[in-house]
Amino acid sequence: MKRFSQFVLLIMVFAIPPNLQAQIIDLPLKEILQVENIRLEGVNGNTDKYEFSLPIPRRWSINKAILSFGYTNSTALIKSRSRLVFSLNGNPLAQVRLDPQTPQGLVSVPIPVKLLTPGYHPFRFEVAQHSVQGNCEDPSAPELWTWVELSEAKISFDVTLKSVPERLSAISDFLFDPRNPAVPPVNLIFPKVTEAAMKPVALCASGVALRYDYRGVPFASTDDFRSGMDTILVGPEAFIKTRLAPLDLLDADWSANGPLLSIRRLPLKKIMESGQPKLLTDPTHCLVIVTGKDWDDVLEAAKAFSLVSLPLPDSPRAFVRELIIPEIDPYTLKNGLTQNKAYTLSNLGFSTTTFKGTHPVPQGFGFRLASDSYLPPNSQAFLSLNLAYGANMRTDSVMNILLNDKFVAAIPCSDQSGGNYSHYKIRLLLSSMKPGYNTLTFSPVLTPLITDNCTMIQTGNLRLTLFDDSTFSLPTIDQWIEMPQLKAFMIDGFPFGRFPDMRNTTIVVPDKTRQSFLTALNLVALAAQKTGFPPLEASWRLTPPETSDKNILLVSTADTIPDLYSTRAPLDLSPSGALRYPHLTRPRGYDPGQDEGFWSKLLGHKGARVVDVSFQDTQLVVTRFDPFLMVNRAALMQFQSPFKKDRTVMMLTAHTLDDMAAAGKALWDNGLQSSSSGDTLLIDLSDSAYKTTALKLGPSYYLGNVSSTPFIEYYTNTYPKQFILLLLGLSLATALLIYILLKRRKRRRIVDE
Repeated sequence: MKRFSQFVLLIMVFAIPPNLQAQIIDLPLKEILQVENIRLEGVNGNTDKYEFSLPIPRRWSINKAILSFGYTNSTALIKSRSRLVFSLNGNPLAQVRLDPQTPQGLVSVPIPVKLLTPGYHPFRFEVAQHSVQGNCEDPSAPELWTWVELSEAKISFDVTLKSVPERLSAISDFLFDPRNPAVPPVNLIFPKVTEAAMKPVALCASGVALRYDYRGVPFASTDDFRSGMDTILVGPEAFIKTRLAPLDLLDADWSANGPLLSIRRLPLKKIMESGQPKLLTDPTHCLVIVTGKDWDDVLEAAKAFSLVSLPLPDSPRAFVRELIIPEIDPYTLKNGLTQNKAYTLSNLGFSTTTFKGTHPVPQGFGFRLASDSYLPPNSQAFLSLNLAYGANMRTDSVMNILLNDKFVAAIPCSDQSGGNYSHYKIRLLLSSMKPGYNTLTFSPVLTPLITDNCTMIQTGNLRLTLFDDSTFSLPTIDQWIEMPQLKAFMIDGFPFGRFPDMRNTTIVVPDKTRQSFLTALNLVALAAQKTGFPPLEASWRLTPPETSDKNILLVSTADTIPDLYSTRAPLDLSPSGALRYPHLTRPRGYDPGQDEGFWSKLLGHKGARVVDVSFQDTQLVVTRFDPFLMVNRAALMQFQSPFKKDRTVMMLTAHTLDDMAAAGKALWDNGLQSSSSGDTLLIDLSDSAYKTTALKLGPSYYLGNVSSTPFIEYYTNTYPKQFILLLLGLSLATALLIYILLKRRKRRRIVDE
């Protein structure tokens, strides 16, 4: 009997699909959200000013979760009264005694499963720390600190994946969920790489990337269905039947009469059980079918799949009868602002907030500017604030305003009777902003009227309310950028994503291999994730164009890149290519003699200016290698199009097909994206940390249209003496012209008389 029960148990274990069994997912906290080591200071320091939220996806059924982190506290604390507290959703889950005798520690906090429902769960760390000197306590004493090591923190989940609902609406609300911190691979199964197949497959990949929002997506492409991988089957009806018919998954009358989307749980293979065929499935992963009668129908179905806002039905399959796509304007960025338009703070994600206490938690909002924005020092954005503050505060109370964590303005709260401001206007210089994401933060400092030592301090009156009907507006911003610039692509896909549908872009894969196509697909899906819109109008080719009026994305192994492109690239890709790189680079110094004499007294001291170093002031080292691109290396480059001056070519290349596939995965690494700059990025693929080297090797060119005012500002600020001389010259010429005209008129009058 005992052997029989063991045999039954063994059969049950092997009968359960592996994904239905519990699995352990260990993740560094920094891979889930942006965290860094934090110093908590004062009597009651906390991390409320950081937005920490633990994401939990719908497809997880969590059995257990443990957060582990380290800390170091000051040795001057009072042990009996000092505590470090971790809380989730406002629930305190751990209290750690801060012992000055053992100032370092490691904490493992079990998180109750009932708190981990699908969604984002805010958590925070806070301390109560005390020290006493002379029978009095200074709440802001410098020895009151605790260091929380979040950059090395880890979280472990014991997870059982839920079964996939067989409804198309699950694509957006269950499967491709941005709350999933451990994105499973996405398997793209399609016929061979052809120009007809490339665009539909790329749209499906972009749709997945868009739904995952900001998380990297590991794309793969195999010939068969594999367990543990969400799978998208793309192709015409005939191709779909060759994959589904052997598994008996097609009804007798099944056909794709038009663009069709379908979903089911992932089939794996057919096995024989007791002489009867049985389909083995992976119920925790999906099979999405994108099909139609021909490739034109498949393209329509892929467009429907790629649109995040599409209200997909709850049925397991649906035909796409009509697809209406609105006209997309250039620079229509996700979370981007329209110029010359005032926005209320409520529309920017800031709600009416009352700040309480001496150092309340700062609050604010974020906004995006296009990567090619020209931000001159004399243009200004405007804040119009409505706020009220409490009575009996000291006159040095103030609300500080920070732009990108740098102080830019302050509002005094100096009336001891309390007060309010209506439409208090603040000017913010555009030069304090940056292309890409910006943050504007309100950080009040409210001081009690009475602050004697060892006196009970009443802080209930320390209140400041900022109302969400306050407004923020941007002026007209010119678009002007020095190219090539890989950083602009990593911000918002520029210049390829200037139109979010990428209508001015052609993607080329000259070596016609599946590995290079998947790498190009990763590049385009990344750009779509940056712009927030699928590349519906991008064109795909296998043969490089001999002429083109579009931007070109070229992805191929180094030995298959045409000479027309390789000879113009910043790196020489010939078999014994030459690598030029700067040596002894240095900034341009400032000559104090410029402040001597009459002009310096007239213009005043400008201070030292450091500008971009040109290669005319830099020694270049030239090294030749044979072959140039080695194994485990890739290069991402940008340069001016050989066909049109205002177009750009971006090229991703490697020596082998395996390196091409690895380069596609590396593109999703946040560190690689943040390190991209200049016109060349060399990528070391031998380590998962992806060491990179960014260089500026080739010539520059400029893109954009600038009004006359920025040009005048530029030359005025750059060449002030010459500009004044020009004005004096024009004034003298005008005066001389007026003198000549008056003298001529006087002569005529004398003659007439």
